[in-house]
Amino acid sequence: MKDEDWTLGLLLEIVRQTAQALLVQRGALEPYGVKLIGEEARPLTFFPADSRPGAEQAELLKAILEDLRAPSAEPLHGVALVLAVDTEAGQHLFAAQIESASFRVLALFRYWRAPDGTFVIGEPELKNELMVAEGLDWPRSG
Repeated sequence: MKDEDWTLGLLLEIVRQTAQALLVQRGALEPYGVKLIGEEARPLTFFPADSRPGAEQAELLKAILEDLRAPSAEPLHGVALVLAVDTEAGQHLFAAQIESASFRVLALFRYWRAPDGTFVIGEPELKNELMVAEGLDWPRSG
């Protein structure tokens, strides 16, 4: 089993880099999921909007949860559910519910477009509140 701090740090970095790539490629963030699988904790991402163009947010969320909860032939070390969040102040924000065998945390990332047109993602703010209060219910590896 991987060290929990290492797992959290890895998932935070994967979430950030994946969001950065989506912003550069698509100009927007669509919901996605991340799993760390196998002994080497390989990241596996899932983008349901790719196979469901025009789908509502609720349908995409359901597809991500189904993917995260699906049985795995390899050990799972952690998962993340990532969603864009609208704010009343018009800030750009996305949230990642990150879970491992021993922790659940919500990471809030602010992002903005720099004067040169590139996207900048700020440091995550970690919260105890969760988007899916009962947890993501994924098949933990022992």
